[in-house]
Amino acid sequence: MGTLIDIEPLGRVEIAQESVFGFANGLPGFPAARRFGLVARKQDSPFAWMVSLDQPDLAFVIVNPFELFPSYSPRLSPEDLHCLGLAEQGEAVLYAIVNVPDDPKEMTLNLRAPVALNPAQRVGRQAILAGQEYSTRHPVLGGDPAPRPPTDEQADAESNQTSQGRRDAGAGTDA
Repeated sequence: MGTLIDIEPLGRVEIAQESVFGFANGLPGFPAARRFGLVARKQDSPFAWMVSLDQPDLAFVIVNPFELFPSYSPRLSPEDLHCLGLAEQGEAVLYAIVNVPDDPKEMTLNLRAPVALNPAQRVGRQAILAGQEYSTRHPVLGGDPAPRPPTDEQADAESNQTSQGRRDAGAGTDA
């Protein structure tokens, strides 16, 4: 038996226990939301939902970014991997938070701060990709993103920051 929760616009859905992930520090901007359930996508849609079990009115549309942009190649920091309990990046499952405006043609993805999950331990973390120039609002209908190397100034500034400690405007609140 899972957890029943009301999600607008889906109505009442059941979230299976194996679909619940703990986020030790919450998400940037939502530190009290530490448990999220994944609601599977419909067969004809690449989009799914990530719903807070601590704040039921908080839900994000998410997508596997590799389905839309095969060349997306984020690098999780050693700290991210440690917090997720993973030895290597290939073990992580990544999602991008989707910003859905009134006009769906203007939908964007937060590729700068993917949600990284460890399915075996059911823990998650929103990684802030320091030193990687992905956008927090990459157009879904835009081209496949290619990271730009950081400038010397950006590289110096980012070398002193951990990925979770960095808080760019809008990094975790695109949905």
